[in-house]
Amino acid sequence: MSDSTPLNHKLKEWLRASPPLLQSQNDTRLAERFLRADVIETGSETAEDTAPPDKDQRLGRRFERLTHNVLHEHAHLDVLASNIVLHDGTRTIGELDLVTYDRQRDKYQHWEMTLKFYLGISPDHWPGPNPIDNLHRKASRLFGHQFPLSASALAQERLLSLDIPRIDERVVLSRGTLFYPAEQTISAPEIAHPDHHKGRWWTISQLPAATRWQPLSRNDWIGTGSVSDKGTTTLATNQLVDYVQSAPSPLMVIAYHNANALPEPGFIVSDNWLVDARDAKKHSEHPN
Repeated sequence: MSDSTPLNHKLKEWLRASPPLLQSQNDTRLAERFLRADVIETGSETAEDTAPPDKDQRLGRRFERLTHNVLHEHAHLDVLASNIVLHDGTRTIGELDLVTYDRQRDKYQHWEMTLKFYLGISPDHWPGPNPIDNLHRKASRLFGHQFPLSASALAQERLLSLDIPRIDERVVLSRGTLFYPAEQTISAPEIAHPDHHKGRWWTISQLPAATRWQPLSRNDWIGTGSVSDKGTTTLATNQLVDYVQSAPSPLMVIAYHNANALPEPGFIVSDNWLVDARDAKKHSEHPN
């Protein structure tokens, strides 16, 4: 998937309309109030829309570019700086994703942006496709480390060098999906926003025989929550089994259960992934 202009406009609509993945914590504010249609000047091309595609096509980098594109259309937010590295002279302490200035309210804002997908194994265990990553660790680092950084003396000195006098607000922009187990009911994690996008995950042995499946490449994970028209090529369950067994990591899919049901985002995982995910949790609880 490239960042072509027509597609980029669809993704902007997805970004503005999708619910948050995470609830705000501490003194952070949700980004949704700054993405409303009445403060976004839609319909005009930005420099980012017409710029050559960025060679860096990593998912997080593409999500950052998409966010920048939307904010550049904002009626009264100015993007001042992004990816501000904080270095104490010997090591990198962290990075601020984005700083904006709200001209209408005279507020300087520190933004953190995250696009994540987690699979629930138990109420307190939500690993990502790479099981080393997990929801609770991400949330802890986001609200306990990344946001407090902008209040540090090191950050204040760095921001002043960029003509940013202060930080008045901290804004979290989170998107993604939580995938619940197909054959087990578990509660949503407390950190999740009540309206978060939901999907299901299956092991190979749990796959419903009559369902058709549309495998998604990693480039197509952005926008999955809206289950839009990403194509019509689907596989039968028996075909999907071979596909998953040859895949190096869990496979994201759109599931078409029957003609009357809405398409459903999902993940298919191997038994090896489940073992790795459980081992990762044990290691995080007992590192020694």
